[in-house]
Amino acid sequence: MRTPPPALLVTADVEIAHDRGIKEQADAIWRLGSELTLFPTTWFCTADAAELFAEPLRALAQAGHTIGCHGLNHGAWEDYRRLSPSCAMQTLRNATDRIETALGVKPRVFRGPRMTTSAATHSALRALGYLADFSVCAWRFDFMAASCFNWRWLAMGPATYCPTHEDPFLSVGRPVAGELAVVPLSGLGVPFVSGVVYLLGEKPMMGMAQAMLKIASRANPPIVYLFHSYEFVDIAGSIDHRPTHQRFYPTFAEDRYRINLRFLTKLRLELGLKPITADNYLGMITDAS
Repeated sequence: MRTPPPALLVTADVEIAHDRGIKEQADAIWRLGSELTLFPTTWFCTADAAELFAEPLRALAQAGHTIGCHGLNHGAWEDYRRLSPSCAMQTLRNATDRIETALGVKPRVFRGPRMTTSAATHSALRALGYLADFSVCAWRFDFMAASCFNWRWLAMGPATYCPTHEDPFLSVGRPVAGELAVVPLSGLGVPFVSGVVYLLGEKPMMGMAQAMLKIASRANPPIVYLFHSYEFVDIAGSIDHRPTHQRFYPTFAEDRYRINLRFLTKLRLELGLKPITADNYLGMITDAS
């Protein structure tokens, strides 16, 4: 039997960037929806972003993209490593209800702000009917750049798994229908994200993708890529609050946009990756099990 091509899960985190224009951020989402037609995407939205950018996000959902939850507002307080079980439940129920009201679809996949999660978070996700958590990173070593670095990422592999109820980083085996799955963000030392493309360039990142495919060929995990929708909007004003490493990104939003589109196209055409939404991917792997 011929092995199917590895899945490419393009994921976008959508939160409100207060250093950039609101209209411009909405326009960027509209543009991504119209120009990424070959790349069905999973959009992890905070509740306040879902309400503020409801029109373009609703259009994306109607076009077949997956809408996920990225918490309430991405504030510094919203660290799912530390929220109590009751607070995690209340916060996620509130976020889920607000996203569903704003966009007309109930999110079934989650990514914690700054990639944070916990057993309490998973308990709440299970109770709310979520299918997967995308908050774990595979083989990630960039502790100087990640604001909420988790040392357990160092040993996490790229394969999708079913976590234990006591520990989101421990696996009980392959994902099965009706059970919460964990889908790690791809990486090999550094995460497979747009910021690394800006810093290292497209050629090293293509080599990284090839290496990830070769190392993990037996498990046939998806390649999970991440960008933020606000990356394609220029900063408004003279004060720059970005972390130091982000100041080395290409200066202009248009350049960052073109780099991403070109890189995704190379992944599809040169590596033969198949772009697919989280909903379709989860349905495919649970049906296979």
